[in-house]
Amino acid sequence: MTPSMTIVADEIHNYLKVLLKSDKSLSIEPLNHVTVLLYYEKTPRHDDDDEITASTSSSTKPSTTTPNSTEKIKNYRRNHLQLPYHTDNVYSKSGKFLHSKNSQKQHTITAILTLGDERILHFQKQCLYKNHSTGTMKWRKCHEGEYFERFRMGNGSLFVLHPEDEVPKFRRKSGNASSGLLEGAKSRFLHGGIRNGGGGMDNRAYNFYREPDNNCRLSVALVFRTVTAELTLHRVTGKFPEPLEK
Repeated sequence: MTPSMTIVADEIHNYLKVLLKSDKSLSIEPLNHVTVLLYYEKTPRHDDDDEITASTSSSTKPSTTTPNSTEKIKNYRRNHLQLPYHTDNVYSKSGKFLHSKNSQKQHTITAILTLGDERILHFQKQCLYKNHSTGTMKWRKCHEGEYFERFRMGNGSLFVLHPEDEVPKFRRKSGNASSGLLEGAKSRFLHGGIRNGGGGMDNRAYNFYREPDNNCRLSVALVFRTVTAELTLHRVTGKFPEPLEK
């Protein structure tokens, strides 16, 4: 990291040490890596939105030459989904942290500082089910709608991803945390489904909305982590240096 970025990382680290000091499941260590992500999007045309909204609200059967509402929704999702659902770290289905497949240190957080325009981060819950025909265990979404929860990330906001959210394990049933009742299947949370800019969509109701103040929007994510691997890259190109000639 550059000296300026190191200062930002140190400030976030010192803040989180105080904020999360009571959480014994975390290891709040210095943040030694940053990834810069840029999310840019142009506003969809008004007639496009009107057409999609009218199509999704119409009860008439679409013609064979016109895409139906489901196809329009899928196209909109595909065109406006800027980050697919994923986990930052890799675990076995039993919940074991796979050190050989991870560069981030176990039990450490991911801190995301947002600059510029607002964007929306979605979370999806997956449960581990057994395929009775093949006998294999498979992950699949286990809630209604596309996302389980979402967070608006505005300019200057700091979002912290807790590592326990990604660990496959039996979780307490919603509304029964005090009783200790567990769900019947292991689950994990994926994040992604990033949307920003003038066009977005609430996928539970399929209602479209627009921020009216800007035609084009740019949202910047500074993603800080604690990593255990080091690589040497070219200062200007960011590529691996060429091997020295013999």
